[in-house]
Amino acid sequence: MTIQTWNITFVGDYFSLVTTVEVEPEDYSPEIDPKDFDALEEVAIDLAKNILSHHYGWDMEKVATVEITGERETWL
Repeated sequence: MTIQTWNITFVGDYFSLVTTVEVEPEDYSPEIDPKDFDALEEVAIDLAKNILSHHYGWDMEKVATVEITGERETWL
């Protein structure tokens, strides 16, 4: 399988934050179809939330009150 690059956008009342994550096949469970865009987007969003939480201590679910979206950048 291939690595996917995703841009994840978190939007709150007074900010927007974009971070990039690379999703590898081992980042999601075998039950997820690699062609299911919505499921892969959710994996990428969860990965971004976990990275920001671990590195900065930010709870993006709590502060991104307007929108959280993912956009696949490329297939490598």
